[in-house]
Amino acid sequence: MRPSRTARIWSESMLSRSLSLVRKDLLLYRADLAPILIMVVLPLGFLAFMVPVNRALLEVRGYPGATGAEQALPGMMVMFALFLLGIVGDQFYREFGWNTWDRVRLAGDMPEIMIGKTVPALAILLAQLTIVFATGTVLFGMDIVGPPLAVAVLLAAFAVCLVGVLVAEFAVCKTFSQFNALNVLVVTVFSGLGGAFAPIDLLPAWAQSAAPFTPTYWVIEGLRSVILDGQGVAYALRMAVPVLLFAAAFVVMAAVRLRAGDVKVPDNVL
Repeated sequence: MRPSRTARIWSESMLSRSLSLVRKDLLLYRADLAPILIMVVLPLGFLAFMVPVNRALLEVRGYPGATGAEQALPGMMVMFALFLLGIVGDQFYREFGWNTWDRVRLAGDMPEIMIGKTVPALAILLAQLTIVFATGTVLFGMDIVGPPLAVAVLLAAFAVCLVGVLVAEFAVCKTFSQFNALNVLVVTVFSGLGGAFAPIDLLPAWAQSAAPFTPTYWVIEGLRSVILDGQGVAYALRMAVPVLLFAAAFVVMAAVRLRAGDVKVPDNVL
């Protein structure tokens, strides 16, 4: 059954409004790239300190030819992608600081608005993950035993999950200061329990038990297994499933909490 002309016009109008928001946010990101670039450079800087330590650890664990980046890069990349949410989230709160949220809201329904805001965020996050991973691989001479497509699957799944975290944090935080504070907490918990600083089996028993309840655990373990052990695309897809389930849970949380009439504050002035 063909969609009615009215439904088709409505769909095209919705797409047009969402694309307008996408273009606007991409232009805003391009106008101020410095904070994003810092979140690309910082994890690479941290790797300079962490790679030698992890090289020794991997040698003990039976990977004599490893550079150490195989262990350190996934964790640092994931941690600083989470930190990047603090910068990307600023675009959501700026609409209120500029008093443009009401105009955006009147121009379309909440799904259109969130599509228009999250697509640029997804693009930025995916670009950061890809650049950090590719640059770290080259700089530290890391060999990837598994197929690159398996890496791409995990990076894409994590980027989607990051957007879910972003909208959930935005939904529950009235001020940008609250958003930033919550995001630092999320970075700390997800990075620590996910194995960003050390292999999961070296963490305390309670942390090992809690680790699978974080999306970062599945991403970091998945990437390390692809890089070091040559796991393939089928394995990466299995590891991506929990990550996407986390993403869906965060989106549902945001949908339940967020309302078009909510008032957000771009700073801590109430």
